[in-house]
Amino acid sequence: MVKLSLVSVALAAAAHGEQIVMRNVEYSNDSYADAGKVVACIVTVAVTDPPDPRVLNFQFLQFKGRVGWKITGGTIDWKNQSATAKRAADGRFSTGTFIHPTAFQKNLTPEGQLVGVLTDGGLSGSFSQAFFKSQYSVSVRWENATDDLVYYIAQSPPPAVVAKFQDCVRTLS
Repeated sequence: MVKLSLVSVALAAAAHGEQIVMRNVEYSNDSYADAGKVVACIVTVAVTDPPDPRVLNFQFLQFKGRVGWKITGGTIDWKNQSATAKRAADGRFSTGTFIHPTAFQKNLTPEGQLVGVLTDGGLSGSFSQAFFKSQYSVSVRWENATDDLVYYIAQSPPPAVVAKFQDCVRTLS
C-alpha cells in the first residue's frame, strides 16, 4: 500500500529530480499575534533523514480566512551539529488526490522562504484534508539547482497537533 501511494504521489508531483522518503517527521504548532490577537495558526513539519544532510521545513498556514503553505530548508552537518539555510526557488504541495499546482499564488520572501497562498477558496477544505489526513509530497527546487527534490511525507500530523491547530483557528480574529 505504501509503495502504491508513493508512486501515485510522485507521479502527481510531476517533478524531474530525486524523490526522498523522509523518515524523521516532527510536527509542531505555532501562531502569530498582532496587537495581542491571534492572526495566523501554523503547523510546522520538520523532516530529516540522518545522515542525509537535507532538511525540509514545511508550514501549513491559516490566516485571515485563507490557507497556504511556506517552504524553508537547508542542510545539516550532523557531525558538527551546524546548519546552513537554502533559498527556495519554486515548490508545490500535492497528494494522490490533491493535484492543483496552479492553485497557489507563490511569493518568495527576501530570506528565500517560498510562500504559497491558495487562490481558490473552494479548494480550502480539500487542501486542509490533504495535509491533515493524507500522505503527501512537497516538491522544492532550491536556488541554483536545476532539478526539483520531491520530499515524500508518509506521516500525518498526530491528533494532539491537529487539536491544538483547531483550537487556534477558533481564536482567529
